[in-house]
Amino acid sequence: MLDYNFVDVFTELLFTAGDIGNKLWVNATGWNFEGRDKKNVILESYNEILDESKKTNGKWILLDYDMSIYHQNGIGSEELKFVCIDGREAVFTKDFSKDGSYELVTDSKYKGTYNYCPPAPKPNNITDVKGISNFVLKATGHFFADVLPYYLAGKNNDRI
Repeated sequence: MLDYNFVDVFTELLFTAGDIGNKLWVNATGWNFEGRDKKNVILESYNEILDESKKTNGKWILLDYDMSIYHQNGIGSEELKFVCIDGREAVFTKDFSKDGSYELVTDSKYKGTYNYCPPAPKPNNITDVKGISNFVLKATGHFFADVLPYYLAGKNNDRI
């Protein structure tokens, strides 16, 4: 006669399958969580990023409010969202600053996240065909590579 309890064996198999499933999930989604954090290192100050965004061909771009709604905390002043041509994203707020200066947002709910497909700024006018096509193409890529995973992860920038 076999010396094991069917319920114990079945329970152990379920826990093992759950552990394997969890490891697979973590590995499959690492690019969306840990991968973005590793790539989104902001070493520049607010003033350096702001100055760069004012250059004609600067590497940082200040986005309009309607392109930064996911990063607004709803407290005090509007947050400022900058995207870099290399995919990095920096969000600044002055809501918690003692001297009223802009500081990098680190709250995982509102912080900047690395963009695998950075969005393009909105074109200046309706006759800017090149700007419109660039905006539409980049917006489509940004939606599938960056925004949709955010929704699929339960609107979280950190692994829960």
